[in-house]
Parts: sequence; C-alpha cells; structure tokens
Amino acid sequence: MPPRPKKKSKAKLILTLVSILLLVALLAGVAVSYLYDYFSVRSTIVGFFITQDDQYRGRMAQLDQRETELTQREADLNEKAAEQEKTDKKQQREQERLDTSKAELDARDEDITSRQAAFDTGVAEFDKIVQTTAAMDPKNAAAMLESVLPVEDAAKILSAMQPKKAAAILDEMTTAGAKAMTEKLISLSQ
Repeated sequence: MPPRPKKKSKAKLILTLVSILLLVALLAGVAVSYLYDYFSVRSTIVGFFITQDDQYRGRMAQLDQRETELTQREADLNEKAAEQEKTDKKQQREQERLDTSKAELDARDEDITSRQAAFDTGVAEFDKIVQTTAAMDPKNAAAMLESVLPVEDAAKILSAMQPKKAAAILDEMTTAGAKAMTEKLISLSQ
C-alpha cells in the first residue's frame, strides 16, 4: 500500500497560504494607506525622508567645512615645517661657521702662544748676550761687535747696556766702526 499523506502536511500548507495572504493584505493595506494618505502615513513617511535628507545635507556641509579646515591646518603645518627646516638649516650653517671661526681662533691663539714663548726665549737669550758682552773687557767686546756681528745687531746689544759700559766699548772700536755703530744707535733711538 502506498503511504498516505499525513494530515500535518495539509495543515502546514494551509498555514503557509494563510500567512502569505495576510502578508499580501498587510502590504496592500499599507500601499492603500499611503496612496490615499489614511492615518497620515504618507506625510509621516515623506516627512521622515525629507528630515533625513535635510539632516544628511547638513551633516555633509559640516563634513565639507571640517575637511576644508583640516586641509588649511595641514597646509599651515606644512608651511611651518618648511620654515622650521629653513631655520634649522640656517642655524646649522651658523653653527658650522662658528665652529670654523672657533677653530681658527684656537689656531691663532696657539700660534700667538708659541710666538710669545719664542719671543720670551729670544729676549732671555738677548739679555744673556748683553750681560755677557757687558762683562767682557771693553777692548775684546769692541773687537767682537765689530768683526762678528752685523752693525744693526751690535747696535741693539750696545743700546741695551748701561750707557757707561756702552761708551767704554765704543771708545775701544776703530773710528769707522764707532762711526757706523753711532749712526745705527741714533737710527734705533728714533
């Protein structure tokens, strides 16, 4: 025997058909209410969408304005960053120039210090030569100054001595040597 259809499937089918009919009736009712504006449905729905549209446009205008502000801020920040970069580069160049100047000044200071040391050494040696020459016998000192040293150096040594000692040495020089030495002493004193 063939299986018999169950009663439940028939009831299920009827329930489904009734549900579909109710849904269609509901949709038809909403459409008719909208069409003839029963219960002010149409104005409520249209008003809702108009309000939503106005709110959307207002929000879009706010977003556009905000975007414009942010773009302007970004441009301002980029401009400030460029200015800061220029300032930083300028400061870096200035610092390099200062470092170079400091190095040059340090080199000059070192050169002056070494020259001062050399000068002090030269002065000490010159003083020693003057003292040694002054301590010599005037005849021997005169012979040495005339024959060994150039006239200018000999005149410098005599000018550093006490006048009495220098006069004694000049007295022992030859006439030509004394004349040349005296002329040089006069030119050094001017």
